[in-house]
Amino acid sequence: MLKCYFRIFALTAGAFFLGSLAANMNMFEGWPSIFDGLTAGALFGVAAAAVLGTLHAGRARAVAGDRAKGDIYSLYQAREAALAVPYDRAFHAVAHYISEVARYRVLGSDPVAGLIEARVPSGPLGLSGSRFSASVRRDGEGSVVTLRAEPALWPGLVDYGRNLKAVLDAEAYLTSAGRA
Repeated sequence: MLKCYFRIFALTAGAFFLGSLAANMNMFEGWPSIFDGLTAGALFGVAAAAVLGTLHAGRARAVAGDRAKGDIYSLYQAREAALAVPYDRAFHAVAHYISEVARYRVLGSDPVAGLIEARVPSGPLGLSGSRFSASVRRDGEGSVVTLRAEPALWPGLVDYGRNLKAVLDAEAYLTSAGRA
């Protein structure tokens, strides 16, 4: 969770510092101008990290519920689901979930390699969002599905648990009885 707060602080404080420094370039007064920019950037970074980090952490905890394992606060989520079905059937179940159940926009699908990539639109006009990918591989009689979700645009400050929800919902769908 501290990584989440530090990431928000570093990105917002740095951007605010550079913005205030650029605004003062025409009347540059030397070191006092730089120290004022650093102070303002640090204060803004602390405030932004406190507000955005707390909102993100609370929403991620609510999304995870009792299924919390791994780093639930990270923007980059990955889960593995072991399925007791053959490779072809597992790939079909993943493809069905992504395109029909979750209604993500499929960017690419390769049944031979076992990869599916999709886009999860969100935000105003669906411009931001997440990339969702699934990888299916054989595991004896069954198969293993690796689910990944990450921000589509860098730098993603917070996602309020959207990527965690995407992988947890996919994992729950695939491992539920009778789905695969």
